[in-house]
Amino acid sequence: MKHLSLLFLLATLASAPASAQTQDPIRLQCDGKYYNFVAKPPILDVELKGIYVEIYSKDVKVVGAPAFDATYLITKRDEVFIGFQLPGNKRYSGSINRLSGQLSLNALSERSNTQANHAITAICRRAQPLF
Repeated sequence: MKHLSLLFLLATLASAPASAQTQDPIRLQCDGKYYNFVAKPPILDVELKGIYVEIYSKDVKVVGAPAFDATYLITKRDEVFIGFQLPGNKRYSGSINRLSGQLSLNALSERSNTQANHAITAICRRAQPLF
C-alpha cells in the first residue's frame, strides 16, 4: 500500500508544471517613439507601432523594437514597476509601469552610465489578435 501511495504522489508531481516560467506570459502590444542620440544629426521622435512584449515570471521578451529585440532578465518587480536588463550587457535595460502601461527601453553609452545612445518610450496595452 505504501508503494501505491508513493507512486500516486510521484505521478501527481510529474504532471504539475515544472516552473512558473512555463505558464502563459502576459502579452502586450505597444506604440511609441524611437530615439537615436548618436546619429548625426540625432534621430528623434520616430513613430513606432506594433512592438510586442511578453512578460514571464523571470524574463521579458521584446520584439519589433529597433536595437532592443531580445529577451531580458527581470531585475525588479513590485506593485507598479517591472525592471529588466539584458543578460551579459547591462547597458541595455528597460521598465514597464504596470498601471499606466508606459514602456521605457534604454541603451546606455559605453562612455557614460547615464547617457543613452538609443531609447524607446511607448504605451502598452493587452495584445489583441487581429484574426
